[in-house]
Amino acid sequence: MKKIIVLNHKMNLLYDEVLEYIVKLNNIDTDNDIIVCPSSIYLESFINYCNWGVGSQEMHYELLGDFTGEISSLQLKSMGVEYVIIDEKDNDIANKKVIASLESNIIPIIYLNDNNNSAEELYNTFKTVTKKVEGYEFIILAYHNNKELNLTDVEEKIQQLKNMIKVDSSKDITIIYSGDINKDNVNKILSVKEVEGVILGSISSSINEVENIVNVID
Repeated sequence: MKKIIVLNHKMNLLYDEVLEYIVKLNNIDTDNDIIVCPSSIYLESFINYCNWGVGSQEMHYELLGDFTGEISSLQLKSMGVEYVIIDEKDNDIANKKVIASLESNIIPIIYLNDNNNSAEELYNTFKTVTKKVEGYEFIILAYHNNKELNLTDVEEKIQQLKNMIKVDSSKDITIIYSGDINKDNVNKILSVKEVEGVILGSISSSINEVENIVNVID
C-alpha cells in the first residue's frame, strides 16, 4: 500500500539551494506519494519544476482582501497548489481555513496536536475544525505527537479516533503521523494500524535526509 510522505520545510532552504533540491527530489525512486511544502516564496519554482505534489505551509481563510503578507486559497489554486497545511491553535479559524481550502479544491492537511488528550478530546477538536464540511475523503489528518513514542498507545488512540469519525460521518479519512520522524523509526511508525504516511519537519529541507528516510521505507 502506498504511503504519503509530506515534506514540511518550514522556514528553511535558501534561494540558491532550491533548484538542486528539486532536481534531487525528482530523482528519488519510490512508489510512495511525496508532497513537498516549501516556503511560500519558493512555491512557484516547485510547481513549475517538481514532479511531486506541492502544498503550501499556510493560507488565510478569506479568499481576497486587504491582508498584507497573507495568501489565499484562490491564489494558491491559481498557481497550481494541490495541498495546504492547516496548523492552528484556534479551532474556529482552522475551520474557516478548511472550508476555504475545500471550496478552492485544495486538499487540507490538518494538524491534530495530541497534548496528552484522550481520543474523545481529539475527536471533539476534529469535529470543531471540520464543522460544516462534507466529503472527509478529501482531508488528510496529521496526528502530531512530539512526546516519547509509545506506539501501542498511539495505535489504540488513532484507531479509536478513526472509528469515532467513521461512525459519525460514515466517511473514512486518511491519517498520517507527525513528530520526530527519522530513518531509524519511520518504519515502526508506519507499522501503526491506520497510519498511512508521515510528515517530516525541518529535517525535510535536507534532501540527503529525505533520501535516507524514503529509501528505508518498506
